[in-house]
Amino acid sequence: MARFLLIHGAMHGAWCWHKVVPLLEAHGHEAVAIDLPSHGDDPTAPEGVTISDYVARAVEHLEPQTVLVGHSLGGLTITLAAAARPDLAGALVYLCAFVPPPGVAASSYRRDAVTDELVAAQEGHRDRGVTTPVLDRAGPVFYSGCSAEDVAFALPRLSPQPVAIMQEVLDFDLPDIPRHYIRCLEDRTVKPSYQRAMTEGWPEGTVHDMQSGHSPFFSDPDGLVRILDAIADT
Repeated sequence: MARFLLIHGAMHGAWCWHKVVPLLEAHGHEAVAIDLPSHGDDPTAPEGVTISDYVARAVEHLEPQTVLVGHSLGGLTITLAAAARPDLAGALVYLCAFVPPPGVAASSYRRDAVTDELVAAQEGHRDRGVTTPVLDRAGPVFYSGCSAEDVAFALPRLSPQPVAIMQEVLDFDLPDIPRHYIRCLEDRTVKPSYQRAMTEGWPEGTVHDMQSGHSPFFSDPDGLVRILDAIADT
């Protein structure tokens, strides 16, 4: 059985995995969902938080052969955490996530990767160095296909997103470990076209498709866990 470390995306927290953790455990896996600095229940102020802070938090929870699962912006964190501790990372799973190339900042490709709907669902605060969700627009973008109960659970828990995460140039050497990508074909946040482009040429059996919006951990947790369980068996 596998040990999964679940890393949330922008503005989210460990809370977004609350359906997935018990399902993975029911399959006999260990599943750990964490709050990155300034998100969820973590008290860190978002101003000044860097990608190094995110990575340090993830590395704290690595053990040998950990499967890192990164949702959306969490793709940056899992990549850098694996590069920092290749001796502990067993595999990387990108869930409708950014797959960062080395030597550039995510801001250089963000507008090609995300939808106009997402841009309209965020508000920038340059004086604080954060973006915040526009709540009356964020629901359909983040949670298309999710129940009204899931949307009501999630929206009040969204947190400010430090913009420095997107602006830092990421220098790393990716370790030679298995990589998987779960594409969400009805995503209204990260363009499905970007997800297809990111996975072009990946080995057979490493790309998995879901008929889902951006948050299958809410809309189809059973389907998501079936894929993660299959990945654990490879």
